[in-house]
Amino acid sequence: MIRSKKITLSLAVLIINLSLIKLNKLQVSTIEIIVINVFLFSLFLFSDVLQKRLIKIKKVASTVLLSINFLRSLMCLLFLLPIILNYQKSDNIYIYNFFICYFFYLFYDLILQSKKQIK
Repeated sequence: MIRSKKITLSLAVLIINLSLIKLNKLQVSTIEIIVINVFLFSLFLFSDVLQKRLIKIKKVASTVLLSINFLRSLMCLLFLLPIILNYQKSDNIYIYNFFICYFFYLFYDLILQSKKQIK
């Protein structure tokens, strides 16, 4: 059920992102937006699966779960590394777009985690 919510969220973020980019006539291509959203969706899905498997282990330290979030941030940095190394002024929009989507996914993941703890 949570995966279906994440798929719905991912499609909603993609549609909203595409709409805002086209509406504001920003210089980010449709393919770049799709690549960003697919990367972020797969990253959050992978980290969610990894966290669930680690939680099933009885003695898992909280630092392990923290390291998953650190790994997620590192993967985002590696994803952006080619853009950062070949930086041009026009790449600002791409990087801003990436981080807005990233923080949206992060915020939604935080909401889902808090709902799990309440139950």
